[in-house]
Amino acid sequence: MWRPFQPEMMGYAALGAFALWIRLKYGPAMLQGIEKFVDEIADDFRLRVFIKLAIFVTLGTALSDLLVEPHTSKQALAGGMAWTALFANMATAGTRKPKTDKAASNVKAAQE
Repeated sequence: MWRPFQPEMMGYAALGAFALWIRLKYGPAMLQGIEKFVDEIADDFRLRVFIKLAIFVTLGTALSDLLVEPHTSKQALAGGMAWTALFANMATAGTRKPKTDKAASNVKAAQE
């Protein structure tokens, strides 16, 4: 039987989200609204990083616990990483610059 919000599973999910934060070099720009909001309320760089980290880890922990329903520490750790990465990727998809094909642009430049 699944019990939501088990402290030990939430701890592992938070550890997974934190590991992803470190792996992505202090997290991706999750949502532009959050970035702007945090920049407005906090002047100190370290405080802004801490607030973004807290949001990132809290979001990863909640998504992991609610969507994965982990029964083991490995499931919780993987869920903390995976669902946070998926959500962050979906949230920033519209804000990225489109990729250009360098080979095609090089051929075009050589023809001119």
